[in-house]
Amino acid sequence: MEKGILHEVIEVEKEMLRYIESEEVKLQKWLEQVKNESEKQLTLEEEKVRKSFLNFVKNAIHDAERKASDIVREAITQSDRLEKLDTGTLTRIVMKHINRILPG
Repeated sequence: MEKGILHEVIEVEKEMLRYIESEEVKLQKWLEQVKNESEKQLTLEEEKVRKSFLNFVKNAIHDAERKASDIVREAITQSDRLEKLDTGTLTRIVMKHINRILPG
């Protein structure tokens, strides 16, 4: 009778081992799937960040070009205005500000 119980215990242990092995296989497959999905998601996020950065750089370049253009346009406008001043007007302007220019 004890051999029968011992045999049943051994069979239950074997069944438990088979179940554990089966669950380990399932777990490995699940882990691999999660890893693959995570890598895919990471790749998508990296692409989003790259596109966002490129868009930021493009906008920054556009803004810098616009500002530079505005500065050049303003300089040309001031230059044109100064070129139109006659000598007498320029002399009065220089004399008005000469004290700030000369030392002492």
